[in-house]
Amino acid sequence: MVVRVVTFKIDEILLEEVDKVAKMFGMSRSEIIRDALSSYLRSVKTVKKNNVNIKKVTLA
Repeated sequence: MVVRVVTFKIDEILLEEVDKVAKMFGMSRSEIIRDALSSYLRSVKTVKKNNVNIKKVTLA
């Protein structure tokens, strides 16, 4: 698998939460963000597969 570097803007508070979770699980910031993004995309695909029309998915 080819891994690419992606740069994006993130709210400071959200970044602090990412860092806390990364430290708690002994993972890197990048691992946490990749896992969260993968989970989000699976959720969106599931919603789409079930023919539910939504504009935004918010994960708790």
